[in-house]
Amino acid sequence: MAVFAACAMPGRFRAVITVAASINPRAPCHRIPIVAVHGDADPVDPYRGKPGPPGYAATPPALAAIAAWAALDGCQTAATTRVAPHVVVTTYPCGVQLVTINGGGHAWPGGAPVNPSLGVTTSEYDATAKILAKTHP
Repeated sequence: MAVFAACAMPGRFRAVITVAASINPRAPCHRIPIVAVHGDADPVDPYRGKPGPPGYAATPPALAAIAAWAALDGCQTAATTRVAPHVVVTTYPCGVQLVTINGGGHAWPGGAPVNPSLGVTTSEYDATAKILAKTHP
């Protein structure tokens, strides 16, 4: 929902952070910094993408989706850094970032573990702290 709101209301948001969602930019999206946090073992929103049900868009692969956001923001190249044993961050210089939780499921990183059928919840990355850092300089 954050992505759709930011796209629909240009200038109202300084950045967008998504968790467990791969979304391509589409009209009327504009340049905006985005951080996408995604587990590569997510059974609901697969990291490698999936076809959509009839009448719905496909879920794009996380790497392709973040590259599309970077292209929208005018960036083409990224640097990848391992920041924790199971956390890899791909950063574009325009403020676009993909945080990959290796082995992570459809869960809030840094939050309480959820139903085991949704996969692993990591404590190596705190999505809430990242959001607060982005919104409260």
